[in-house]
Amino acid sequence: MKHRALFAAILALVLLGLTACGKKNTAPERIFQIGEVSDIVTNTEPGISLSILASDASSATYRIVNETGRDLFTDHMQVYALQVRQDGAWHFIDIGPRASTSEAYRVKDGETRDVETSWEADYGVLPAGTYRLVKSFFTFTIHDKFILSAEFTVG
Repeated sequence: MKHRALFAAILALVLLGLTACGKKNTAPERIFQIGEVSDIVTNTEPGISLSILASDASSATYRIVNETGRDLFTDHMQVYALQVRQDGAWHFIDIGPRASTSEAYRVKDGETRDVETSWEADYGVLPAGTYRLVKSFFTFTIHDKFILSAEFTVG
């Protein structure tokens, strides 16, 4: 009787293991809605730059370099927008509302900061195309706001 119970338990574990074989544990690819043409003017502030160091269809590492002579601030480092290039223009990608903290991050004068990010939860896996990451910055007063962007491609 003990052997039958042990055999049944082992068989159940083997069957459970076999049902999991061959299944990928990945998020489904999301097809996003292309929104309005963007009228955002970017990269006009001298001394600060945003560049993409590495990217793929679901994530990127970007670099912020501040050589403005003053400290700058930004909202949470993971808060940005992605835009897609279509028909010669940048378009917003509609993803609906998303939560954000009101946390501000300082980028000191002379500082270079590399940020790793994943947009898969908000945007899904991006199809092939040309994109840009758009991020806002401000000085100590939020009225002195400017926007940076950096382009990347998904093959």
